[in-house]
This record gives sequence, C-alpha cells and structure tokens, in this order.
Amino acid sequence: MRSPSFRSLFLLLMVTPVLVATAVLGWLSYRAAHEVLVQDAIRAVKISSQAREQLLITRLFRQRERAQGLLALVDKECAGVPVAGQRECFQRAMDDFRITEGALSARLVVPALGVMTVGEPTGAPDQGPRRLPPGQWVRFEPRREGGPRVYELVVDSGPLRLGLRFSASALDKLFLNPYGLGASGETFLADSQGFFITRPKYPSHSGDSHSIDARPMLTCLSGQDAAMLAPDYRGVPVIHSFRYIEEIGGGCIMAHIDQDEAFVPARRLGRRVVEVSVALVLVTVALSFLFARRLSLPVFGLIRSTSALRAGDFDAPVASGGPRELRTLALAFSDMARSLRESSAERARLLARETEAREDAEAQRSLLRLIIEQSGEGILMADARGVLRVFNPAAERYHGVPARELESSEWGRAYGLLSLDGEPLSEAQTPLARAVRGETVVNARWLVRAPDGVTRTLEGTASPLRHVDGTPAGAVLIAHDVTEQQAAEAERERLLREVDAERARLLVLSELSRALAESRLSLTSILDTTCRQLAQRVGDVCSLRLVSADGQWLEARAVHARSADVEARARVLLDSQPQSARTGISSVVLASGSPRMISPSPRTI
Repeated sequence: MRSPSFRSLFLLLMVTPVLVATAVLGWLSYRAAHEVLVQDAIRAVKISSQAREQLLITRLFRQRERAQGLLALVDKECAGVPVAGQRECFQRAMDDFRITEGALSARLVVPALGVMTVGEPTGAPDQGPRRLPPGQWVRFEPRREGGPRVYELVVDSGPLRLGLRFSASALDKLFLNPYGLGASGETFLADSQGFFITRPKYPSHSGDSHSIDARPMLTCLSGQDAAMLAPDYRGVPVIHSFRYIEEIGGGCIMAHIDQDEAFVPARRLGRRVVEVSVALVLVTVALSFLFARRLSLPVFGLIRSTSALRAGDFDAPVASGGPRELRTLALAFSDMARSLRESSAERARLLARETEAREDAEAQRSLLRLIIEQSGEGILMADARGVLRVFNPAAERYHGVPARELESSEWGRAYGLLSLDGEPLSEAQTPLARAVRGETVVNARWLVRAPDGVTRTLEGTASPLRHVDGTPAGAVLIAHDVTEQQAAEAERERLLREVDAERARLLVLSELSRALAESRLSLTSILDTTCRQLAQRVGDVCSLRLVSADGQWLEARAVHARSADVEARARVLLDSQPQSARTGISSVVLASGSPRMISPSPRTI
C-alpha cells in the first residue's frame, strides 16, 4: 500500500486539529447553550406551577377566613335571639353567606339545634359535615358519572362546624390561562386519585375514565414537588412541573409544555453552530492547501536528492531551496553524503567484526547447551514471567517426565512436587518460583513423585538471574538426588533416639533403685517412692491403685505430680470418684495383665 504524500500529510495535519477543535468547541458550546435553554424552560414551567399553587391556596384561605368570620358573627348574633327563633337566625345567615360566596349548599352543626342545611340537598338532612384531617382545608367529593366535581370547605369555631359545597368549575379560571408557557402549555388540578378536577386542555381518557398513570403524576401523588422531562397523560414528551397540595387532601397542580415547542431555540442554535463550524472548516482547508503547495516544492527536490543518495550516488547535488528549516535539512543531507563516503570502509570492518562476534557467541551457546545437557545435576531455568525454559536430562530422570514450558502455578501438579511431609508443594514453597520472585534459596529439600510411583528426595539451590542493568531475567535451580543420603540420616537419627531412650530408662531404673534402697522396703514407702520417681522422671502425674481386700474396688495408695496444684486436684478427684475393679479400662488391664496406653483425661486417672 502506498504511503500518503507530504502534501496529503500536511493537509491532514492542518485540517485534523481544526476539525477536532471545531467539533469539540461547537459541541460544548451547543451543549452549554442547550442546557441553559432547557433550564430556562424548566424554570418557566416551575414558575407557572408555583403561581397556580399560590392562587389556589390564596383562594381557599380567603374562603376559609370568611367562613370562620361568619361562624364567629352568627354565634354572637343568634345567641341573643329567643330559642324559638335561633334556628331561623342561623339558616338566614347561612343562606345569605351561601349566595354571597357562590356556594351550592351549606350545612351548619349547632349542638343545641342539630344540623341545618340551605341550598341544594346534600344527602341525609341530619348528617353534618365530617371533620377534616389536620392540615386539610377542603374535601373533593368522589367523581359522579356525568356530574360536575364538587368540593366542600369545612371550618370549626368552638362547638359550631360549617360545611360549604362549591362547584369545582369555579377553579377552572385559575388554570385555563397558561400565561408564559406558550401555545402548547397547560396547567390543571388533579385529585389524590389522579383524576382531573379542572378541565384539561387536550381530550384524553386518562384522568377522566381512569386515573392518570404517567410517571410525573405518580411522583407528585407520592408527596414530592419537582420538575422533569417525561411523557404526559397523552403520551407526548413534555416538560413537567408539579406541586403536591396537602390542603385539598393530597391533590396535584400540574404545569407542562411540549418539548417540541420548548426546545425550538435549542434546535435553531444547533443548526447555527453547524453552519459556522462548516464554514470554518472550509476556510481552513483552502488555506492549508495553499500552504501545502508552497512547502511541497522544496520537499520534492529533497526527495530526488534522497533517491540519488539511496542509489549510491553520494556526489549528486542536493536541492537547497525553500524555508530555512528545509535549507538546513538540505545541508544535513550534504554532510550525510560526505560522511557516507568516508565511512564505507569502516562499515565493512564493522560488519566483519560483527560476523566474528556472532560466530563466537553461537559457539559459546553451543558449549553451554552441552554443559547443561550432560550435567549430572538437575538444571532448571525459568524466565522472568515464571515460564519454565530449561529442563535438562538429569532433571527429566529425577521427575520421570519430559521438559515442558509451564508457568510456575502448574509445576507442582505436572512434576509431582511434594513437601517433606508428603503434602503437595504450593507455588509459594517451590524453590525455583521463590527465586523468580528475587529470593535466594540454599540447600532446600523437597519430594518428587514420578508417574511410575517412585518418590525421590531432591536437594538444591535456586538463585535469581538479572540482566546487566539489574532488571530480573529469571531464575536457575541446580538440584541433585539425596534420597539415599536422607535415608541414612533418618536411620542415624532413629538409632540416636533409641540410645537416648535407653539412657533415660537406665537413669530412671538407677534413680528408682537408689530410692527403693533408701525407703527401707516398706510397701507404702516403695509405692510412694516409685510413684514420685515416675512422675518426676517419666511423666507429669502418677497414681498407683491396688485392688481392695474384697476385690471390688481400686484403692489409691500413692499420687504424685510435678505440680503441687495438679497433685492436689488429682487426690481430690481420686477420693471423690471410687473406681470399680470390674468396670472401665482398669478391669481390662487387670484381666489381661498387659499395659494399655490411654489418653490422660481426668476420667482415666
């Protein structure tokens, strides 16, 4: 494949950074401006939802104040009226207030007079308005098929309770005007079940025949105030802002605007950024082409001179035109041609020396290979990564398997490496692996189990290898078979142990004989002396028990221990727990007449 020309590379070098910088800066500026526009749109929707909340709360608060003022007034005025006319006084005041407030009906509960109702009937005539939970001002009645939504304002003043029912359509004027939300903007009020209270701008079954299940509505009904980008009740992507209204029993004020309308400025900005970026790139390409043409002519002259030098024509003239840097380069080419002429003979001499050195190195490698292969010691080498590279014939005889390039984690399984206890040798315990990690291991021993079942004991020294600069190059292990030597050492140790044991027995018998000679041969003294010597010379605790006269029990005649505390506890234990001569381990010993080795637990003393 042909490499690109200097002119092409120069154009690429000039244009590519501009393209990348333009794309990155354009994208960053667009994203920053887009984020600002999105935040402005979200802020506008938030302001609209907050304004509707203030209007609604203000309206309900004023209705509540006026209702409380009415209760305070009628309670004072009608209290001075005779009892027979008090009911008419309350009803007349209620009816005037209902008409003034535009309420559909009003119900008043007076303890002495019962329930009084004016306006439209509201169910059972003797049923007063129910008390609202704390923080709730009004109650929206359940939706009725084909009927208008109605909400009831309930206030208390001492023993009096007043309930005013209003048509929810009176709240529509608070939400119909979208103010600054644009042509697609909309605000509405929904109850705690997700049904419309005020009229929506767009027709939809959601919120009318069934509750609104859009994510913003569900989030708002959970008690949160927020703004988000999500589909609305129609499934259209919009910018939502919602406010949870506790005063109406958990409803929501929703305000939103279609994203298509809200993001028009952002899309217009994106097109403008693309147009400016394309114009900037075109200007850069044109200027780069002019500069590349101007610079490429002297370069082509240098290329022709270089071709002549490569063909061996060191006397060919070198073009020296163009900018200062190219002229400097041409001068360097001239100096290089002169140096080539002067060094041709030197190159021939160096080539001869290199050939001789290569042949010498090959001879040394061959000699080293013969030494490794014919050595009677097992030689193993691993590289710095822990891969086995050298495994000479002696090592193959020891392990019973041929050489394989394995990593250190596989050596124990492949070559049957075991510890002196017969356990599998882990990678951290393998001498060669330890040397690869930089540790020097001297005279280490381990077992090798060949595939034919023969187990050998190997002893070896592993050392790390390093390059001239000190960096790790690997490790080498030189090992030899010490199976027979280890067997001889084990036999020598066994004989030494037997001699030591015999010396200890002789010492015990000597001490016991001397102690018996000093005990004046009484049975009690003999038993006590024997038990004391055994506890001091052989074990930690000794107890001697004899069969009682009736042959049923074992009676303790002597108890001794190295520790006075242990001896005291042993005496208490033997005295508190008599031992039967016909049960337990003692009966077995008496019947067989042979000693038994048992665990020195308290129950067997």
